[in-house]
This record gives sequence, structure tokens and C-alpha cells, in this order.
Amino acid sequence: MFYMPLCRMPAALFFDGNPADLLTFLIMVDQLANMASITEVVCIKAATWYAHPDEAELWECLEEYNGNNYEEFANTVLYAYPGHGNKTFKHMVACPADAPLMDSYEEDAIE
Repeated sequence: MFYMPLCRMPAALFFDGNPADLLTFLIMVDQLANMASITEVVCIKAATWYAHPDEAELWECLEEYNGNNYEEFANTVLYAYPGHGNKTFKHMVACPADAPLMDSYEEDAIE
């Protein structure tokens, strides 16, 4: 069974506030959540656990934070940052446990 890595551990994801890294971060959280078979509600919370506390505070103020749709949450977060360009997040419905992270999903997630 796969589990999400513990926050603030050396191997864990971390978003430091750089908009250029945001889409990749959101994709990685989604993929890890799919591999761990957690709900979208928990996936939304997990995104804030892996973000710098200042970023998490902003995200927790968004209406979508209390929702159950990670794709809507991720796109709202993206649009909150200048410099995100025209990138949008597209939720990957299923991620096979043996699939390499990012390789087969990154291009599909960027529209």
C-alpha cells in the first residue's frame, strides 16, 4: 500500500511560492493522492500540508478549499498567482500505481 509522504520530510513535496513551480507541484500532489487512493477532499488538504505556511494560509481562504473538487481548487490556486500564464490544471482520474510520476501525465495536464 502506498502512503503520502510525511510533510517536511526530505523526500516530501514542497511548494515555496515560486509560481513557475506551481503547476508541477499541483500535478505531483494529484498523482501521489491517486496512488495513495485518498479522496479529493483530503487531496486538497494535502496540497496545503506540502506548501509553505504563507502559501497554505492563502489557499485555505479560498472557497474551493472547503470543496470536494481538486481540479477546481488547483485552478483557483493557479489563478491566484501572477505569472501562471495560461496554464490550467486537469485532474487525472486514475494513476496506475506503477506509472512513473509526471512522465505520462504532464503534457495532458497542461492545456
